[in-house]
Amino acid sequence: MSMTDTITIRSHSSSNSPVLRKNNRQGNSRKTIEPYKRSSTRPGLAVSQARTPATKDTSSSQATFRGVNSKLTESPIARRHKVLSFVSQSNRETDCKVFQNITRADYDYISCKIEDCPARPRLEYNCDTHTLVIEMPSPIHEAIIKVISKSLERLDLVLQDFIAEELLSSDTHTNLTIDGDTVKCIPDILHMVTTLTDPPIVINPVMGEVAVSQPRADLLQRLRDRLKEFPGIVLLFIAEIQERVHYTSPAESSQAWIHLQKKKLLTSDAFLSNRTGPRSLKKPMDIVVEKHPWHAMESVHLQVWVQNNSGHIELDTRDPELTARGELFPNKLMDKVTRMIERGLSRMRDKYAELARKASPNVDVSALLEARVTLPFTWDAMLSKLAFASMAMAYSRYKSWYMGSRPEGTKRTADEAFDAEATGKRTADEAFDSGPARNTRSLTRARTDALARSRSVP
Repeated sequence: MSMTDTITIRSHSSSNSPVLRKNNRQGNSRKTIEPYKRSSTRPGLAVSQARTPATKDTSSSQATFRGVNSKLTESPIARRHKVLSFVSQSNRETDCKVFQNITRADYDYISCKIEDCPARPRLEYNCDTHTLVIEMPSPIHEAIIKVISKSLERLDLVLQDFIAEELLSSDTHTNLTIDGDTVKCIPDILHMVTTLTDPPIVINPVMGEVAVSQPRADLLQRLRDRLKEFPGIVLLFIAEIQERVHYTSPAESSQAWIHLQKKKLLTSDAFLSNRTGPRSLKKPMDIVVEKHPWHAMESVHLQVWVQNNSGHIELDTRDPELTARGELFPNKLMDKVTRMIERGLSRMRDKYAELARKASPNVDVSALLEARVTLPFTWDAMLSKLAFASMAMAYSRYKSWYMGSRPEGTKRTADEAFDAEATGKRTADEAFDSGPARNTRSLTRARTDALARSRSVP
C-alpha cells in the first residue's frame, strides 16, 4: 500500500474536518459497570481461553500470539460474553487482555456493543490469527497520549501557517478505528493529513502506542502487522510503562481492608492525603495507603523509528539514524529520542509540502521547507502529567475495589450492563429485576431475556 492508498475509516462523532470525522476521548467520568457472571445452569458455554499478556513467557511470545485454533468450536455467545465480561469488570487487576479464536462476526458485534461505553476500550483485531486485543484506558495510559496528541495539533497549526493557501486538513486522533484488509485497530495516536481536493489524498505520517505492563514481543508483533497494512507511516513511537508492583486488591485480612472498609467512600483528596512515603508533583511516586500499594511505577521507556531511504520503517533495525530508545523514568535520558522525534517531524513537514503541491502545483512551499522543527513538548511536562496520573490511577483502583467489595445486589449480564450504560436508563424489566437478590422470578426472567437477546445476534 502506497502512502496515498485509501484506507477505510470508521469514526463515531462529527469533527470540524471537512473530510474526516473523529471520536477523540473527552475525559468523561467512568461509570461503574457491574461484572457479567455466567450462570452455571446455562449449557454450551465453554471455559474461557483468554490470557493476560503480562503473565506470558515472552521467549515464545510470537508463536503463542499468532497461534490459532482453526476449529473455533466455542459458541459465539461464550466468546462474546467473555470479552464483554472483561470490559465490564469494575475491579480488574489488568487493563490489557488477549482473546483467541474470535471470528470477524464476533469482532463486529463486540466493537458495536462497546461503541457507547464512556471508558471506550481500544481494540485490535487480526483477521488472519483471529486474535483480539483489548486495552482499557487508564490515567497513566492517557497521560502520555494527551501530551503528544496536543503537541502534534499545535505543530500542525505552525506548519500550515507557512502554506499560503488553505490546501490541507489534519486531525490527531486518539480513538479512531482504522480498517485494513487484515488488521482492524484503534491506534493510541494517529495523525492524519488530507488534501482539500476531490478526491482527497490521505496520509497518516505519525502513529504511536502506549503500552502499560505488556510484553514487548507482543507489542512489536502488533506493530509489524500494522506496518504491513499501513506502510506510509513516517514516524512511529511506542511508550512502555512498567509497574514495580503488580496491582492486586487488598486481602480481607489486610490493614487496608479492615480500615478502609469501615469508612464511607473517601474522596480523592481524602484518600491521597492518607498516603505514606515521599511525594512529588514533578515525577511519579509510589502511592501507598494503609500499607497497600495502589500504584507503583517502575519505569517508562520510549522508542522512536523513522522511515528509511526506501520509505519504510524497520522495527528490527539498530541503525542510530533510524531508531532511538530512551528512559524517561526513573532516570531522564531522552536526548537521542528527542533528536529522532525531531528528525521524524521534519520528514512529516516535508510530506506537508509534498501534499500541498499535489493539491495546488503552483503553491510556494519554500518557507515551509525551511522551517525548523523542534520537539513540541517537554519531557518534564510529561513526567509531571505522569505524577498526577499515578495518583488518579491509585484512587481509581481504590474506588473500584471499594464499590466491588460492598454487599452485592442483583447482577446484570455484560450485555445488560452495556445497554444501561449507553442509555442511562432502566427498562421496566430492569426496574423489576433490581429488587431483592433472592427474587427467583426476577433472576430467572433476567437470565432468560439475556440469553434470548444473545442468541439473536449474528
